[in-house]
Amino acid sequence: MTQASSTLDVELPARRPFVPLALLALSIVVWLGSQFWFHVAERSRLIAASATQVQPVEQAHKVRAALDALATTTQRLANEGSASAKTVVDELAKRGVTINSVAASAAR
Repeated sequence: MTQASSTLDVELPARRPFVPLALLALSIVVWLGSQFWFHVAERSRLIAASATQVQPVEQAHKVRAALDALATTTQRLANEGSASAKTVVDELAKRGVTINSVAASAAR
């Protein structure tokens, strides 16, 4: 029995927290690095997508301005007494299209 009790009395070396804490710190740094890389890549994709939309948006603004000018001119002609312009304005009103006044379009 003395041999069995002597093997049980062996003291284990004290565990130091350096290795687990170093692994934890390393895993946090790797995770943050991967998140950073993901966000940088996402940002570059968003910038590229935004750049591809610039020209269509500019064209849409030009078309909108041309249509506003046409509608304003048609409204002005209808106000001056043109029967065909009055018909066009009335049909647009039936369909829910409102025409900005001359003062509102000049303010733009």
